[in-house]
Amino acid sequence: WPMTANGGGIAGANTFCQGKADDAVVGGITGIGGVWKAWLSAGDQSPSSTFTEWRLLPYKTVSGIQVADHWTDLTDGNLDEAFSLAQSDKSYAGQVLSGALSRSYGGYEEAKNGLYETAAVESFKWNAKISYLSLVGNIGPLLGLLGTVTGMITSFQKIETMKAPTPGDLAVGVYESLVNTTMGLFIAVIFLTAYFFMKNRLSDILLRLNNEVGELLSRTISPEAQSQAGAGGGK
Repeated sequence: WPMTANGGGIAGANTFCQGKADDAVVGGITGIGGVWKAWLSAGDQSPSSTFTEWRLLPYKTVSGIQVADHWTDLTDGNLDEAFSLAQSDKSYAGQVLSGALSRSYGGYEEAKNGLYETAAVESFKWNAKISYLSLVGNIGPLLGLLGTVTGMITSFQKIETMKAPTPGDLAVGVYESLVNTTMGLFIAVIFLTAYFFMKNRLSDILLRLNNEVGELLSRTISPEAQSQAGAGGGK
């Protein structure tokens, strides 16, 4: 959770983070458990001294974004190593983070532009993977219509070759038409429903990841974070 005002030092910031964690609602349950602290530096205190080194590597955010390979990598504040790590991660989050970090030397706003541009490219790639569901869903009714036309052609051919055709003689063509129409509509309902469900789900996941990366940038290279670091208030 980003803090944009004086949090009362590291102790106050830790209290703020713990309160947010205790009040968070996940899966209908209040509180996500554990001890939560602010990643800040002040005076002779820094994350490397106020946090306990965790042996389960690599280090990741709660949403699964890998941010460091080891403890030194996590606490040294080196953006070059973070960029290399993110660039090697071919996931959506890794590519968006590397896109932001690649532009970070131009400042916070430039890093955000890198985030938005990379997110647009990567989200297009992911949406393209599920667009085939929409393609099949839209082609289905057209194939059903084609089958309807061929069924009617069959019926008219019967009429042409018989002097007094009965309803039974026309039933084969009509039956063919109705079956093809039904199958086309069935395909459309199934595939379009699946497409929009997955599209909305994907959009939700990508938005959450974008927000997570944006929050990481805000806590590290935003003007507020830099001014706090320069004053010994945090980084």
